[in-house]
Amino acid sequence: MGVTDVSYIEDVFDRAGVEDATVSVTPVSPGVTRPWILLMAVVASTREVVDVVRGLGPWQPWLYLVVAGPVALVAVVRTARWRSHKVHVHAGGITVQAGLGRRTQTTLSWDDIGAVDVERGLHDRLTARGLVVVETATGPWVLGLVRHPLALARVIEAQRHAARAALWSRTPVDPRAREVPPTPTRR
Repeated sequence: MGVTDVSYIEDVFDRAGVEDATVSVTPVSPGVTRPWILLMAVVASTREVVDVVRGLGPWQPWLYLVVAGPVALVAVVRTARWRSHKVHVHAGGITVQAGLGRRTQTTLSWDDIGAVDVERGLHDRLTARGLVVVETATGPWVLGLVRHPLALARVIEAQRHAARAALWSRTPVDPRAREVPPTPTRR
């Protein structure tokens, strides 16, 4: 499956005619759904408490601010952090960008990549998710939990093979051109 899929992806890039094609992926949101669900529950329960207890009507905005404010802050920050995390696969290698206030960017060139692995458990296979790990000489480099990890791994392999093919397709240097001509000696 891997060899035919990689060549298929290479054909797609060749037909597109784009050498600097970039594939960007946002990893799966870790811990974003629960704060939003909790926020809705807190807002609904606060509204019910205000309806039941007399005299809390004028204090309703303050109750929302005190009770639902911290939950809303957590939900917004987690969503912004999740949306700011990107994995870019491009002609030069793999770039991971993350962070809100302090933005970090890490790049790994194609020469450093040895292999690409996908780790998936039963739950991950059922939800079409998986952990993509890039093997390097210094150790494993985790790209994160993404949707459709096999597709991302195939794109990485295709770009890696295309970069190596471009490296090997350069015209070789004639070995005789490197030789230093003998210096003439005087007699």
